[in-house]
Amino acid sequence: MARMNRIAALMTLGGCLIALGQSAQAQEMQPGQWHIVTQGSTTANGQQTMLPKNEMDSCVTPQAAKEAANVLRQPPSSDCKTELLWRSGSKSKTRTTCSNSVATVDFDIGATSYSSVTHVEMRQSSGGASVVTDVTVIGTRTGDCSQ
Repeated sequence: MARMNRIAALMTLGGCLIALGQSAQAQEMQPGQWHIVTQGSTTANGQQTMLPKNEMDSCVTPQAAKEAANVLRQPPSSDCKTELLWRSGSKSKTRTTCSNSVATVDFDIGATSYSSVTHVEMRQSSGGASVVTDVTVIGTRTGDCSQ
């Protein structure tokens, strides 16, 4: 289960980066100190496990805010494809398809706040059973970064 929690955390981070990247064209996020709250669950073999609630503070630099759109580039070795399904104002939906998983992310991002809801269905290589992970991320800009 620890391995699934690590995978879920990576998928959450990836979903956040994709959300931030695709929304940068609609409205650029403000640099500064951001408070991020992540929570969700994983379901495997009919058993749902709540993921630990995670809260963290992160400093987003002006350069990182401007370059957020660059995270959409897939690494050369990646077998994943991300597509924008729709965008309306500050809200968007993406789908990332990989060889053994599909993830959709609904998000709403503004200059000082964002939220994302990620739904991932991953097929395990042994037996073909699926693991479903649902994660919600709420981010709020809390001020300037401390130097």
